[in-house]
Amino acid sequence: MRLTLITLIASTALLQACGANCQEACNRAFNESECNLRIPGETQDDLFDDCVAECEWALRTPGELEGYDPDEPSTSGESMVLDNEKQAAVWMDCVMETSCERLDQGHCAGAGI
Repeated sequence: MRLTLITLIASTALLQACGANCQEACNRAFNESECNLRIPGETQDDLFDDCVAECEWALRTPGELEGYDPDEPSTSGESMVLDNEKQAAVWMDCVMETSCERLDQGHCAGAGI
């Protein structure tokens, strides 16, 4: 029983270490040495902080994709808000795999992009 519990804890920690996290995705989007996305009137620090807060809140909220597709650029001009863990997960993957130019064109909408 004890070995099973230790194995479960270790594998959970390894799974969480795989893939992007909110800070990495937000850093890629808004850091000056990365994609350096900008929103007029907002500082890069505020954009990063807001991005991380939205992403981490979404990760704590269970839910489904509900039609969310980060590969579809936002056409409404309104920013997309990540509502739950599944949306946050596909959003992070999208940010990490998409060129900065495409991010700037509205792809991977959510968390301030």
